[in-house]
Amino acid sequence: MRELSSKPLAWAHSDFCYSDLIDRLNHAIGSLKPKPFGFNPVNRSGFSAEDKRSIFSMSEIFECDAEIRKLLLAWARDCVPSCLAQLFREMDDGTMTVATPPFGITLRIRVIEDAPGYSLPPHRDSSDTLFAFILQLADQNPTTSGFAKRENKFKFQAPYEIKRADFNKIAEQAIKEYLNYRPEIFWSENQFNETLVGWEENGNAWLVGASGRVGMVQGFIEEKLDVQFLELLALHNPEKSFLFDSEKSRLHASISSHGVYPRISAPPPTRTARSTRK
Repeated sequence: MRELSSKPLAWAHSDFCYSDLIDRLNHAIGSLKPKPFGFNPVNRSGFSAEDKRSIFSMSEIFECDAEIRKLLLAWARDCVPSCLAQLFREMDDGTMTVATPPFGITLRIRVIEDAPGYSLPPHRDSSDTLFAFILQLADQNPTTSGFAKRENKFKFQAPYEIKRADFNKIAEQAIKEYLNYRPEIFWSENQFNETLVGWEENGNAWLVGASGRVGMVQGFIEEKLDVQFLELLALHNPEKSFLFDSEKSRLHASISSHGVYPRISAPPPTRTARSTRK
């Protein structure tokens, strides 16, 4: 296990099984048709989440290749417990308390296809999620997952009540005035609520909302994660956990979020195997 970030925790995990798993998954889904992931797009900025992210049926994948199920079960038995054990060691600063999960711990596995331009704003998962494990199925991808540190929070006053048609233009001007330089910004819908997210080419993000004439902006600085092809990315959810608590874990929860950053100029869609530990 190779540490990529300590605040909060991210690791890269290598195993011989990943090469075989990637080959088998790519072969299986080559004959399958994905379905829309299920977000309800707002289309205020011309962006539709359902056009950008799709999901494959795991039952159909297992029907194509039963060996995939065996590989995933072996991975879950070996890799997931070691990640949890290392997480507890990292967070145990002498103040840790641990609770018994009321319904046990489950592993949810998804195989997702992202089209160029897809993005998921910096956020935190619900508190019942401990880890997201991400395995890229192609060595070049139109999106990348990582952490972002919260910075540059400010408000701005619009000359009139902000309308949806003018939202991007007014917010972009406010950001450029705040920064005192003019970055190119790519806008997409925030899939969690009515706000927008603006992306710079370097991966930094601006989450923007409005109330009447007042705009509210939260900036996020991307932290690059050096994950190689054939490595599994293990992202610890920085939200306060239902399972444990310590002073160190609360500090980690206060500083970072994670998301999916678009590559504005990107290669064809990529497939990603994603599992979430709950």
